Amino acid sequence: MSIFVFLLALGISLLESVTYLGFVEAHTHIPTVLIYLLAAIIVLFRQESNKPNVIFQVCTKIVAIGSTLIYFVATGIEASTYQNFIFSHTHINLAALQVFVAVSVFTYFLSLSKRFLLKATLVILIIYSGAGLLPELVLAIQPIIKNPRSTYDEKMNDAYPGFYPAMQMVKKLTPQTATIILPPQGAPWVTEGNAALVVRFLYPRTIIHEEVGSLVANPATFMLIAKGSWPTDGTYTYGWPKVSVKAQKIWQFDLIHGTATAYTRDYDPETDAWDWGLIEQ
Repeated sequence: MSIFVFLLALGISLLESVTYLGFVEAHTHIPTVLIYLLAAIIVLFRQESNKPNVIFQVCTKIVAIGSTLIYFVATGIEASTYQNFIFSHTHINLAALQVFVAVSVFTYFLSLSKRFLLKATLVILIIYSGAGLLPELVLAIQPIIKNPRSTYDEKMNDAYPGFYPAMQMVKKLTPQTATIILPPQGAPWVTEGNAALVVRFLYPRTIIHEEVGSLVANPATFMLIAKGSWPTDGTYTYGWPKVSVKAQKIWQFDLIHGTATAYTRDYDPETDAWDWGLIEQ
């Protein structure tokens, strides 16, 4: 009886894997969760057999391992392409396939004995947790797979587009004793205003936040020009500094060509609010 019920649960979860969650209920008016619940209840109260069904064990083991591998491979492929890629090409519904994997793993451990139910539960939790982390892992290693011979600068450019090359220009244009003033750490300068992050690239330079009106002229003081690379949240608008600044020199960064154009004049937010640049006071 228990084998029949779990085969029924497997069949239903497999059917919904190639259709959609709720397919059986929509056509039979029988909630699939009741079938899964019935299977679990039977497991709890079934009598252990002295002669385990070896064929059933082997078959359920193959299905459990196979479905788990298919699920992880499919999830990885979808993470590296686009949402619903797997469904559009194979008609496999990954959300429903999760249920099939869980039922197949549970059925395999059922074929061993009831004492393996805790292990089955732990395995299912590991599978679900791993599936949740897999897309992030795929996105993280995707650049490595595509560009295994990338240089350090290329890797950093990929990790911090715009920000990293701008920091490299600031590093070239400023002495190690310089004090560099950043915009506020808030949208749209979440990255540009992050002093803890900036100092990683510009150390041993001193990194501070300071209001423009309180600045003291110092030949070793510089100010970052930054439009902002994050969406605004209503607190600030794009472009910083937002007021005129007395300067010995200002630089406009061209990150595409890796150049910095220098101008000997004060900073004017009406004409000099570039995407990236630097002010020397």
